[in-house]
Amino acid sequence: MSIKPGQFQETILENAFETTIRTERLARFSVPFTAGTAGSARIEADVDFAVCTPENCMPDRRTVAVTLAVQ
Repeated sequence: MSIKPGQFQETILENAFETTIRTERLARFSVPFTAGTAGSARIEADVDFAVCTPENCMPDRRTVAVTLAVQ
């Protein structure tokens, strides 16, 4: 997972599983960051993952985004 640079310091998680909560239906990642300025900021992350069954895995990549109010 990588966080796109913008108002935030770029962060790359080499091994996101170390900071993840995983269940059969959920994956949650903690991504530390430092905001450069106060105000509204959008964070985008490119996430590589795979959806697997006992027979095979289907790799995928998606961009997820969240807008934060930085104070």
